[in-house]
Amino acid sequence: MEAFARWILQVGEGEVQRISISDDGEPAWIKILHEFLKPNDEDGIQNLIAAVCPNLFTEYTYWLYLRERGILAPQMTMLMKSTRSCYR
Repeated sequence: MEAFARWILQVGEGEVQRISISDDGEPAWIKILHEFLKPNDEDGIQNLIAAVCPNLFTEYTYWLYLRERGILAPQMTMLMKSTRSCYR
């Protein structure tokens, strides 16, 4: 977790190399280090929930536990899909 926090600070400070995803585009993208990625397979959402909220099913009634965790989703459909995955 500490390594990820340091890396996020480096991203914010502009210290992480940016890349272009097209020949004529500006280098506005960054590569996320492999060690910080979660597999995006058929269990991708479950893997993400397990990484962000370990012990969710025993701790979900404690608001402090939930307050310290969060999953950002670019679309409402992804948020709803991850929420439904919690109830499986």
